[in-house]
Amino acid sequence: MRAHQIRFIVLLLVVPLGAYSLFVVYPYVWAIGISLTEWRGLATPPSWIGLANFAAILGDPGFWNALRNNGVYLLFVPVVTVTLALVLAALICQRCTRLTEFYRVVFLFPQVMSIVVVAILWGYAFHPRIGLLNSALEVFGINGPSWLGDPNLAQASLVAVIVWNSVGFHTALFIAAMRAVPETYYEAARLDGAGNWRMFRDITLPLLRDPVRTSLMFMAFEAFDLFAITRIMTGGGPNHATDVLATYVYDQAFSLSRFGYASALAVVMFALMLGFSAVMLLVMRENKVEFA
Repeated sequence: MRAHQIRFIVLLLVVPLGAYSLFVVYPYVWAIGISLTEWRGLATPPSWIGLANFAAILGDPGFWNALRNNGVYLLFVPVVTVTLALVLAALICQRCTRLTEFYRVVFLFPQVMSIVVVAILWGYAFHPRIGLLNSALEVFGINGPSWLGDPNLAQASLVAVIVWNSVGFHTALFIAAMRAVPETYYEAARLDGAGNWRMFRDITLPLLRDPVRTSLMFMAFEAFDLFAITRIMTGGGPNHATDVLATYVYDQAFSLSRFGYASALAVVMFALMLGFSAVMLLVMRENKVEFA
């Protein structure tokens, strides 16, 4: 490669790399520095305390509660979403009609809505007095519960909203993958007397391994965040039953003005996500299943 070509490439990369360094890399480095200080905001300068914030995290019950809640979401949200999406995609593909594209658009509709709008709408739906769910139960003479005010129901309610908001996208993804499977595979299986369940188990699922892994990883990362939907619908309550790491970091920083401690929590959260990503990539490093 000639020198002027190299200079041209470097010139093209200077602006995007500079912007990335300024708006992405620098805030991460700055947060790590602030995590080693005690800082109450712009009114007072930060004071160096070393690793004291990280030591305090180990004994902070609020952190462990938020981490446990993230773990619950990480366990249920990806599995429920992907399983339901697979079932819906299989049912639609079994009845391939001209309405298939219509179904795909309908399923994708919640995904294109702002998560803020989704949280507000479902917050009204779960309202104990004027909510749609309890109004429907009253028709049958049933007194509806306080969906978001009961610690035993609030977390399950949030899981239901997250699944509703995400399942359509993954259903559309699986429909596209299923329609790419050669029909000759199913014809050969039918000649051998295979039923729908056996064809789904022995043909469809193995060939959908990569899309399923991608969906599981995508939903796992979403389960690590959940800031907007938790903040808007429950605020982390009741009694911190739905607190997640993202909302806990926010409360420490902007409600209690503990910016140094909040930065330490954010660094720990980043390290957890980085470690989880590495594990997921190692698990997914298997040979791809391809069409013969």
